[in-house]
Amino acid sequence: MRFLLLLACAGSLLGEFRAGAFKTVITPPVEGSPPVYMAGFGHNRVAVKVHDDLYARCLAFSTGQKPLVVCEVDLIGLFLDDVQRVRAKVPEADVVVASTHVHEGPDTMGLWGPAAGQSGIDEAYNSFVVDRVAEAAKGALAALVPATPSLAVVHSAELDSFINDDRPPVVHDPDLIVLSLTGKDGKRIATAVNWANHPETLGSRNTQISADYPGFFYKRLEAKLGGMAVLWNGAVGGMQSPLGAKIKDPATGAVAAENSFRRAHRGDDTGTGPLVHRTDSPLYNTFSSVAPWGGQSWPQPPFRRPCFHGAPRRGRKGRLKAVCGQDCPPHKRRTGAATSIDL
Repeated sequence: MRFLLLLACAGSLLGEFRAGAFKTVITPPVEGSPPVYMAGFGHNRVAVKVHDDLYARCLAFSTGQKPLVVCEVDLIGLFLDDVQRVRAKVPEADVVVASTHVHEGPDTMGLWGPAAGQSGIDEAYNSFVVDRVAEAAKGALAALVPATPSLAVVHSAELDSFINDDRPPVVHDPDLIVLSLTGKDGKRIATAVNWANHPETLGSRNTQISADYPGFFYKRLEAKLGGMAVLWNGAVGGMQSPLGAKIKDPATGAVAAENSFRRAHRGDDTGTGPLVHRTDSPLYNTFSSVAPWGGQSWPQPPFRRPCFHGAPRRGRKGRLKAVCGQDCPPHKRRTGAATSIDL
């Protein structure tokens, strides 16, 4: 997020700042075969219908040199090989692809299939996502126009109540960082929001495809401000989640029912209010160090759990092969055995 904020401030130094936005629908079909296994909780959770569409939302930035496109997808995640396929289709720009990490969409990582060790990936759907993300990236590049970036930090005390952290130590980043992009005609191009919270409001029993709270947030923000809205999820780690949080329903004054769509709606009811009034305020901030992104090297973090030691190895179809031993979480454990997952 920091390098994007720095980029937004760089227009006056590097040349004319331009921005563009574009989105495409990436909702999977749920009727017919193969089944759509839903990601994020347990195994064999099969989608039965679509509640709201999933999207790929891309923002393009240019200051006169090679443009940068940042895409966010309403998915649990994508592995590097799929991201590289997107980049190969958009060679004219540097492309970043991130995910909201929604737990109410299809399994695109192979971890939530019909049973442990069985992939839930539909390769045809992943290829469809790659094509649609590339289409959105090219659409954002084609939409580049001179723009003015505005930055703001928004903190609503009520938003703090939307998060429950049940894994000590309790650490919470409460702020929303907002990037507003406005054209020279005064019309909003896009509003990007960085906030840390798992999109898993609907819980593990939901069988309807949904973008969860980001989907409702997008609709409300776009209706109020115009342009395209996008959420760049923050440090959701362990554990920034709406599950277990006491989220009040303003219509009744009572706590909204757990795992309900009404509860997911609260993200747009409360979150957009402060944004409407603050996205034109400048954000003055000093960043200690920001390394330029070149996409040339990838970190190899030290893993403390043996079950992650095999992650860099590549399995069949070029995807992940992991070893899971005694130190793994119970739901991932394959006692003493190497587990090769066909992702």
